[in-house]
Amino acid sequence: MTKKFLEQKGIPFIEINTETDENKSFQEYIQEFKEQEFHSFPIVKTPTESWCDYRLDKLHNLLTK
Repeated sequence: MTKKFLEQKGIPFIEINTETDENKSFQEYIQEFKEQEFHSFPIVKTPTESWCDYRLDKLHNLLTK
């Protein structure tokens, strides 16, 4: 739903598939996410904040920036 929202609103994003990325293993991603206290997907990172899961309130905030 997050990806669909971003696409529909024309907000550019970079999608990283943690299972097929050649730069890091899936386990490396999971460890990194745990250290940052993320516990679900998707993980969204902007220049000013980060969050996990579908957060419509935060997605709408992107429209005002």
